[in-house]
Amino acid sequence: MKAQLTAIAESHGMTLEQMRKQYATKPKNADGTGDATPPMRMPSPWVVRSYLWYIRVRQYVRNAGIFLYNITLGWFRGALPYTRPVPVLHASRIMTTLAQVNGHAVLVRPRANRDGQNREARH
Repeated sequence: MKAQLTAIAESHGMTLEQMRKQYATKPKNADGTGDATPPMRMPSPWVVRSYLWYIRVRQYVRNAGIFLYNITLGWFRGALPYTRPVPVLHASRIMTTLAQVNGHAVLVRPRANRDGQNREARH
């Protein structure tokens, strides 16, 4: 592995140690100040609602086509199963639930979370 990394560094005209230092530092802006990595942008609530609406409409359109097929050709060729959308994970709901459940366990029973063992249950 070290030989491969050395070859890659040499192909870029630097040593392995120079390449390590380059990738260890954060990229700077053009004027040499600040962090050039772009901030992570989360989708707005409108975008999320639009995407969920699109998933529902797509499911209804597909199922309408399947329904028409099932009542016409489905009698002769076999009926097709209706589609069900993959449930969309709501990150904010998941994090809220985790904070409520685990926050209670950490704040009320802090000894219960050591190494995944419930020491209070043994006493």
